[in-house]
Amino acid sequence: LSPPSARVARIEELVGEHMLEAERERELLLLAAMMLEGGGDTRSAYRISGRLLADKERLEHGFLSSLRRFRARLALNRGDVVEARSEVTLTERMVMETLRGMGQVTETIDHDDLSKVTTATWLLSAEIALAEKQFDNALQDLANARSCMVTGQKSVDETAMFELLSALICVGLADSAGAPALAYLYHLH
Repeated sequence: LSPPSARVARIEELVGEHMLEAERERELLLLAAMMLEGGGDTRSAYRISGRLLADKERLEHGFLSSLRRFRARLALNRGDVVEARSEVTLTERMVMETLRGMGQVTETIDHDDLSKVTTATWLLSAEIALAEKQFDNALQDLANARSCMVTGQKSVDETAMFELLSALICVGLADSAGAPALAYLYHLH
């Protein structure tokens, strides 16, 4: 087994023993999925994240948000922008489910309630909008991310991602500031 596969196997073994709290087991499984994705095994990463998402009613809000962002990242990395948009749109928003018979469920998203959407989700949404070539939407997502960053905590990674996305959007809009900004960021990081 390769090192990530060996670690994932050990995590799955630990989780299978049920010696940890359910919340810790879920966190370990998400970590395992991230390790698999990092090792190039997207299919197995989807399998684990799907298994976690199947239990979404019992997941803590922060964990569910991290899981949805991870699934959006998986979809974006494999080029499925539609699936990535679907996942990020569900993240940290109020979702109502309606049963329609025959086991069909309709999900309705409250697009007006953005109070719980975090910087990380806005940045991912901007990245997806950039992939969709929806530059105005990407700029709005960045503005929303900036609002979150001003009022809350901001990490070094979020700041760097904000700068990078800003420069990439400028390039996409053919703004002359985009290329020098990218060159500066490349030199800086």
